[in-house]
Amino acid sequence: MIQVANPIYTKLCHDMNVEDEYFSAIEKRDTEILMRDKKLADLQTLNDEQKSQLDEQKSQLDEQKRIIATSVKMLLSAGMPEEVICQNLNVSMDFVNLCKE
Repeated sequence: MIQVANPIYTKLCHDMNVEDEYFSAIEKRDTEILMRDKKLADLQTLNDEQKSQLDEQKSQLDEQKRIIATSVKMLLSAGMPEEVICQNLNVSMDFVNLCKE
């Protein structure tokens, strides 16, 4: 005896397959969004860390510049020629002139 496929069962199977495809697409999209959000968060953390490092380096450079400027002023007040100061401290004449102000 040959069984004929029940049309209701066939439609139900088809509808379930369509539903599976629909939800699979949504899950895939959600996974991609979550992965993208994690990557963005990781990049933001890295960016924040680099910004913090740059801020620290800027502070260190500012402190070094202040120390060199103080040295230039002391050497100028001791009567050392500007050219010698430039050579010894490896600074430009413009920097020495700024320190005189």
